[in-house]
Amino acid sequence: MRCPYRDLWTPALALLPALAVSLPPGPSLDALFAPAAASAPDSGGGSAAGGAVTALVPRVCPADSRADFPDPSAPAAVDMLARLAALMTTLVQLAAAASASAAVAAAAGGGSGAGAATGRTGNDIVGDAHTAAAVSLLQSLLVVVQDMGSPDGGHLRQAEQQTRFVALAAAAWHGADAAADAAADAADATGSIAAGAAAASAWPGAALLSCCWQWLLDPSHRPMQALRESLVRHVALPLLEAAPAAWRAEWLGRRLRELLLVHAMATAGAGGGGGPSEPQLVTSLCCYWVLEKMFRLCSVKEVSGLAIRSWKGVGAAAVAASSARWSVPSSQFRMCKEGRGHS
Repeated sequence: MRCPYRDLWTPALALLPALAVSLPPGPSLDALFAPAAASAPDSGGGSAAGGAVTALVPRVCPADSRADFPDPSAPAAVDMLARLAALMTTLVQLAAAASASAAVAAAAGGGSGAGAATGRTGNDIVGDAHTAAAVSLLQSLLVVVQDMGSPDGGHLRQAEQQTRFVALAAAAWHGADAAADAAADAADATGSIAAGAAAASAWPGAALLSCCWQWLLDPSHRPMQALRESLVRHVALPLLEAAPAAWRAEWLGRRLRELLLVHAMATAGAGGGGGPSEPQLVTSLCCYWVLEKMFRLCSVKEVSGLAIRSWKGVGAAAVAASSARWSVPSSQFRMCKEGRGHS
């Protein structure tokens, strides 16, 4: 007789990591990882079902794991943690598969972006499909990211989750350094950084970080302080640190002015003599964390170059294209707003 706390999802999800990376692009992969679409205004809220996995995540991952599972050794808690481990492993495997496709495509193009001139290859298509699935799954897992930012100690397995997001960053940029270096070597001295950034933009780390940036600064998400803090600390910063130096320099160069202005405006508050609100302070803090990471990772020469490019409004076309290409709907945030997480 099966124990009442168990369900079929725990053993089923254990098979997901291997299944996800073996499916070809198209309907099969979309059936699992298609992002949830926003519901109609008169449908009572929530979001319409997406892929089978993305729709399942909020049902099997608690928004407050410590409150729901005070005893981490209880059978139900063990099952929950096993489901989360399978989902996170799937996310890392999807990113790794997309990176592998990007590396093969870069090698076929000579490492200098030459493949772009001959049209999209099968590796490009497979890599894009795995990247889109990873972005969609990460967006569904934001309920877990928000739990990691809760004020009562974070997730039930906080340290393990932090390690998993570091592993995600490593997988999402695996092989990108070599491609960026090869592209930079093939370019002249003045265009080496841009060439390296363009080559690295094919990696899933570019898409994941661009989406994190969109989610962070979307005005509708400002009330969700715990989510935004956790998103920057545990997801965006590891992705930024693992990125190739050329891509990171161009990404920060495009956003340096925005970071400084948003940080200053949020710290100053809304005016009228009152101090900044809590959402504004969180915005300021998140910008500070990114700026601190930039000054720690970049040399003085690189920072000076970033400032010049930022104030001249010059940015890498590849990074801009990556940001636009991976602009995704934010309907999954609705599950965090509707009593499923901390505000």
